[in-house]
Amino acid sequence: MKAKIAIWLSNPDKLVFSLLLLFLPTQLAFHFWPDWALVYGIRVDYLAPTLYFTDILTFVLLVLVAKKIHLSKKFLLLIFILFNIVFAHIAQIAVLYWLRFLEGYFLVFYVSKNRKEILKNLETPLSLAIIYVSLIAFGQFFLQKTIGGPLYWLGERSFNSSTPGIALANYFGEILMRPYSIFPHPNALAGFLAVSIFLLISQKTKKITTKTSIIFAVLVIFLTFSKTVWFASLFCLIILLLRKHLNLKFLKIILFSIITFTSLFFAFGKSPSKSEGIYKRFELSRVSLKIWESQPVFGVGLGNSITLLPTIAQKYPKIISPSVSWWLQPVHNIYLLILSETGLVGFLLFLYLVIRIFRNSLKIKPALPAGRNWKLVISIMLILLTGLFDHYWLTIHQNFLLASILLGLLT
Repeated sequence: MKAKIAIWLSNPDKLVFSLLLLFLPTQLAFHFWPDWALVYGIRVDYLAPTLYFTDILTFVLLVLVAKKIHLSKKFLLLIFILFNIVFAHIAQIAVLYWLRFLEGYFLVFYVSKNRKEILKNLETPLSLAIIYVSLIAFGQFFLQKTIGGPLYWLGERSFNSSTPGIALANYFGEILMRPYSIFPHPNALAGFLAVSIFLLISQKTKKITTKTSIIFAVLVIFLTFSKTVWFASLFCLIILLLRKHLNLKFLKIILFSIITFTSLFFAFGKSPSKSEGIYKRFELSRVSLKIWESQPVFGVGLGNSITLLPTIAQKYPKIISPSVSWWLQPVHNIYLLILSETGLVGFLLFLYLVIRIFRNSLKIKPALPAGRNWKLVISIMLILLTGLFDHYWLTIHQNFLLASILLGLLT
């Protein structure tokens, strides 16, 4: 412990990053509500300028390492960002989301430059974060309401199983509230925990906190009733166990085929279920294509898809109902979301990034032995698969920062 304190004193950025990992799941924030953050007069969290506690930690980290940053020339990326903002439906929202992107970009840069050190030290703060998040989730599930009190300062919101619009599920014949912990939705909580598990099992130590956090996380993922995370995690676990017998090129083809087929099915197919959640996912997918058609090259602006819903509702009344506030959220597919908001140019840049990560990640040998690196690659695969059915990796702050850190470990 004395050695760690000495390291923190000589390298305060390491301490700040450990604190960022510890508080990564929190959603304590201050929201601003300008007129353009409202749709149909309803406040939309996704559009509101928001200052998170983790933003402050990231900014402190940036200040501490600013002298070490030597940015290479990214003129093409900057030109694309400029065009995306210029052609945005509401430029302020695009600027806001690109600032979020730059925050994630900085974390990717910082983590990639300190990969060895971070891999050695992420285990304890991340394990502790999972433990307190899981304990809150357990408490909410058994109480069937939020716990309240000091947990407000971690970002817990106030609701119970009778609150309109709250996520419910059938647990062995009984309708109960799904646990949110300190996340905006149980699905986002489940995705965060699932990726964190793969990050932790990439560590070789056998700390009791790590074992406890993994057990807690698995239990909470079950309680969240997030079927997408269940099946995606099972698929990734099978791939991990069979990795020695799999051809990497074949695996890439399978993953690409799943992503392509599922996205096209959501965009052009008919809902196979009368389930409200599934039906609405299909409708939002069709809406995203209409939004993309309005600005196909550079998109309607990062973060702007929700602002176009009133226009689409008037033009295509059979696709979307303007009377239902549930619609006031992004399409539940990160690929269609990127396509609609950043256009064909942004979508191709995203595909290039994904392909490059898979091509280069398994070549990182000095800091990442083959087995450990496979677990990190599987974590990215989990994000890509769950991103087929939800948007939280791009729109929920905690999940976005975790994805950025993971990208840094593989970049």
